[in-house]
Amino acid sequence: MKKLLSLALAGVLTVALIGGTGTLSVGAASSAAPETATNGGYREYHKAHTDRARPQTAVAVDMTTAVGKDGAAVAWVENIDGTETAVHVADGDAVTVTVEVAESGLYCVQVTYQTVTGKDVDMLYSLYIDGRLPFSSAAGLTLSRMWQDSDQAIFEDKAGNEYRPTQQEVLGWQSALLSAKDEYLDGGYEFYIEAGTHTLTFESVQEAMILGGVTLCAQPKSVSYADYLAAYAKEGKKPATVDAAVQYLQGEDAALKSHPTLYSVADYSSCITQPYDVFRSLQNTIGGENWAAKGQWLEWDVEVTAAGFYQLAFRY
Repeated sequence: MKKLLSLALAGVLTVALIGGTGTLSVGAASSAAPETATNGGYREYHKAHTDRARPQTAVAVDMTTAVGKDGAAVAWVENIDGTETAVHVADGDAVTVTVEVAESGLYCVQVTYQTVTGKDVDMLYSLYIDGRLPFSSAAGLTLSRMWQDSDQAIFEDKAGNEYRPTQQEVLGWQSALLSAKDEYLDGGYEFYIEAGTHTLTFESVQEAMILGGVTLCAQPKSVSYADYLAAYAKEGKKPATVDAAVQYLQGEDAALKSHPTLYSVADYSSCITQPYDVFRSLQNTIGGENWAAKGQWLEWDVEVTAAGFYQLAFRY
């Protein structure tokens, strides 16, 4: 069974892992042209609506309602479940979907998407609700790509010095809560939507994508460590000694990453960092100054042979 852990900054914690192979990874349609951006930013918008209800029932958008600009037909492609219910949104194009909302309140907008080969940069999109931009930064919503080291492994020169491999894009499905890259907040933007029928227009500002699904949902809440343990205790699972060997994952061996700039780096500051050599330059870390932007992530593969609670310790 696969388990996924998103890692932005390092610490030490205890988590329950299930046996199996997993990964550690350390948000009728209108065809009218959308109106221009409103003046206020997200902080001002959110402050004006912060006392509104936050419905806990997610609302899935019917993707078959999708139409293009001026009511044009959209290009349907295969979705993650094999059905042709995903929409190809070309660079500079737009798609509009219709959604029925039962309860007024603040909703995050979660999109399921897949990148297509482009200019190797983040994708930027605008979201219009009923033809209007709710706040100015909704014009620059950011979606990242997925990258990995190329098939060419870390290679050496004649002296044995290692050089990082090139990066290649992975075209796979992702899910994200919509927000702008430079907005420092937990989770995604919250949009106030009244009960009733509404249109959501996704307009490409930069780069194309395949839009596979849209869901209106509540802002995810972080669970305290005590509540985390209590939930497992109800199932009779408590921290105890696990009959499994210590595993060491090398940071430079990340399986996936959000940006091609998150490549391996040679660090000479300590002989404790592995691998290390006095005379040769070896790739033994990852991140550094390139891992400093909000939303960047790295993911590692880990094999769990015995289910139980494990501590995760990071050298950084």
